[in-house]
Amino acid sequence: MTTRTTVACERNRDYGPFNDSDKVPLDAEPDSPHDGAMSDPDDLLTTTEAGEILGVSGKTVSRYADLGTLPVLTLPSGHRRFRRSDLDALLAAGRPA
Repeated sequence: MTTRTTVACERNRDYGPFNDSDKVPLDAEPDSPHDGAMSDPDDLLTTTEAGEILGVSGKTVSRYADLGTLPVLTLPSGHRRFRRSDLDALLAAGRPA
């Protein structure tokens, strides 16, 4: 346990001493506020997030991707991601039945 304490102290010394100017009040506004809205058209969304935007289940979003109705990016892990702009285009064209 002593080793961890010593290592943490040495690591903190690299950053120098902290002073009052480094403190941030608890009620301070964040530098870049994020209200949870996805505004960038190139934002990548999960299957579940895409389903919430389209008003369908994640499984339905996967079916849209399998049918080629909705463009999909497949990560090396096999997970799928969808561009916000592609969802907006699908909504503008009218969701397929």
